[in-house]
Amino acid sequence: FGSSFPCHGLMLSFFDSCRPSLCCQERPEDRSADNSFSVSTSVFDGRTSSRHGKRLEVPAFFENLQVAMLWTSDDKRMVDDQKMMLQQALKSFVRSLLQGISLEVLLDDGTVILAECSLDFEILNLVLSVGEIRRPVPLASIEAVCGPDEMHSIQTSNARYIDDTCTTLVLHDSQFLTFKFDSVRVRLYFSSCLKVLMVAKEGQQVAGMGHPGESREEC
Repeated sequence: FGSSFPCHGLMLSFFDSCRPSLCCQERPEDRSADNSFSVSTSVFDGRTSSRHGKRLEVPAFFENLQVAMLWTSDDKRMVDDQKMMLQQALKSFVRSLLQGISLEVLLDDGTVILAECSLDFEILNLVLSVGEIRRPVPLASIEAVCGPDEMHSIQTSNARYIDDTCTTLVLHDSQFLTFKFDSVRVRLYFSSCLKVLMVAKEGQQVAGMGHPGESREEC
């Protein structure tokens, strides 16, 4: 993203509990009469379901994974080793997400809520669950996966609360979703694998269509 633009928190439309701040002022024409994601704020009353997956675990070899070397290194053996580690990391990531992981979602006002994040079996959607509420986030709707250093060009209503453990998904229609992880290491693992998975799924769609698709913007 070359210039600054406002994003509206997806959790606003999910849980109807937070409102965009001045940097994300909502215009009347931005409001849809059919807010299909709107649910009761009762999910915040402390009685949410405890049915959450385990925390995301990072493979021990992840520190040795350098994805950029797949395109920059002339050392075939090193490239092959990196490809193998990437495949293993992605396999572990997908397995964990299919089972469901527990993570925190950062809201507009800095509040965090515990949610379960999973992949559907078609690996087309991230599915967020809070209590009995389940909402899909299509991988195809994710425009960018941004770390804290990449958020300078994006105005989000929770910007002041974002730290090194946060990853923000920028979605279609200027919406966003921020996850907060236990450590920078876990954040990097989640972000790296999600980006590779998105590229892989996009490549499958392009191959199926038989012609080049639109490129996805990245921070």
